[in-house]
Amino acid sequence: MPSPLDAIRSLPLPKEKSLVGFSGGADSTALLLALHLAGWPVSAVHFNHQLRGASSTADARYCRQFCKDRGIPFRCIRLDVLGSRQKGESLESCARRLRLEKWRELTSQKHQLVFLAHHGDDAAEELFLRILRGGSSSGLTGLREYRVLEDGTRLARPLLHCRKSDLEEFLTSHGVLEWCLDETNSLPNCNRNRIRNLLLPWWRESFGGDSGIHATLEALREDAAFLEEAARSALPEKPGISDWRAIPDALFPRVIRIRFHLAMPPSRETIARIKRELFAEHPGRNNLHIPIGEGKYLVLHHKKGLLEEKKPPASPRQ
Repeated sequence: MPSPLDAIRSLPLPKEKSLVGFSGGADSTALLLALHLAGWPVSAVHFNHQLRGASSTADARYCRQFCKDRGIPFRCIRLDVLGSRQKGESLESCARRLRLEKWRELTSQKHQLVFLAHHGDDAAEELFLRILRGGSSSGLTGLREYRVLEDGTRLARPLLHCRKSDLEEFLTSHGVLEWCLDETNSLPNCNRNRIRNLLLPWWRESFGGDSGIHATLEALREDAAFLEEAARSALPEKPGISDWRAIPDALFPRVIRIRFHLAMPPSRETIARIKRELFAEHPGRNNLHIPIGEGKYLVLHHKKGLLEEKKPPASPRQ
């Protein structure tokens, strides 16, 4: 496994003014420090989710001081996670959505690269978490080293080949002996923590490590990249319903995500509903609104032969 500094120095990207997600935890602290030592011109962005009271305030204070001591530009942004949750949305999903919206806003004009501190252990956790929920190769490999979203937002995760222990060792070797700890990460009340604290340690002890997990992830990433490229060319510029009906099942969720600029594909139930309505010979009504997540709706015009994104209706039928 490479050190964080080696991972940064081996990036096949030109050094440009970039943003770094900086929570103050060991992962993002190691990423920010490695970028700084490598001479990358970065600004740190800290999101205060306002979920942990005094701990959230203390984390923001630590991040601000860490950047001040090293002359790194710093910005703290408060997110109203509790007040922004959509129906059926978890706190974690809402926080992720709000962060992505803010990244899009921050990079919309200058198209700056965004560095995120996900590492190899995170990728393994995400794989098992997505298996629990059910997902395609694109979903199972949601964490990629470099990704350009459909709106042009660029995300880089250079630490995916590093383990968390590598990051902590890197910090201590450079005199950083303290970082922020999120006490909720040790609570056994969510699947991610059970995977992190119970499943993965058992897996590594029982099977002599996790190299097979990472080899599987690499193979899945290659498959997903091929299918996503095929999904981008699966429709003409102005598709009709017949074009939508002709999309292979393996590409359909990916086409929906790409076409309508979603961070994640809609649920399997939503995809099934869209396809059911597309193939209905006698639809219940002409203009059918279907929620697809992230505050977006599709409207299906059977008479016009169109499926397009619309603003939410006043009282959508679920």
